[in-house]
Amino acid sequence: MISNSLITASRYFSMVPIVSTISALTELFFKCLLSTKPGKKLAENNRYFYHIKNKSNKKCIAALVPVLGNIAVIIMNKKEQKAVAEEIEKTIANMHTHTRLQNLSPVLQDNKKIVLAAIEKDHFNLQDALPWFKNDGEVVKAAVTKHGSVIQYANPRFFENRDMILLALKSWSGYEIMRLLHDNKSSLNDDEEIVRAAMNNKVSTGVIQYASERLRKKEELALMAVGKNGYDLEYIHECHQENITIILAALQQNKDAARYIKSESMKQHSEVVAFLADSP
Repeated sequence: MISNSLITASRYFSMVPIVSTISALTELFFKCLLSTKPGKKLAENNRYFYHIKNKSNKKCIAALVPVLGNIAVIIMNKKEQKAVAEEIEKTIANMHTHTRLQNLSPVLQDNKKIVLAAIEKDHFNLQDALPWFKNDGEVVKAAVTKHGSVIQYANPRFFENRDMILLALKSWSGYEIMRLLHDNKSSLNDDEEIVRAAMNNKVSTGVIQYASERLRKKEELALMAVGKNGYDLEYIHECHQENITIILAALQQNKDAARYIKSESMKQHSEVVAFLADSP
């Protein structure tokens, strides 16, 4: 928001006599700084500095001259706006699944309409989007709707957005999403609805290991986990290691889960021994 306000001010100041001179000198100074390695990094992560870095040198120089320079800037702005509008329409019309945002001009990369169109063609374009678009709810939702896997390229704040995570779970591995939440210390690994949705996902093996300790202690969730994949017996909370109901549920799903029975007393439990003896 601050960057957008500064960009608006920059465009306005360049058309105001005297003020434009001070503004142009400041921007020319910034452009010199942004040509350095640290400066380039700053421009990649801040929209205002990205705007300054890619702003026409002609505009900055013209803005140094009061009145006549301001008139020149206004004329250049009108021509540029028309050219950019035409370029946007042309680019969108010719866009295809192999279009990559990183191959477009800086002006186009910084255009939300272009970014949304590129994501519509290929959701993985979110990976190459500028940081402020990875932090844009509309852009991220458009990409995640296409395929949940791109949530990993969004701003980490979305790892706390339950609606976005539930949307991602519709088309991406429950295991991968839970691991993503765990690795980023998201509070959503303590959200039972999300953990259940991850377990009901096509790829759910190992989900339970990334749930919060509170949820891992819930017998119902432990049963749900081993009921879908007996091997998840390896990841259940230690408080369930002598729960015969959970152990038998795991064995019924996959008798080879017996290798993950950690309690010696459970290995020798009559029901476990009997079940394994009767299993082919």
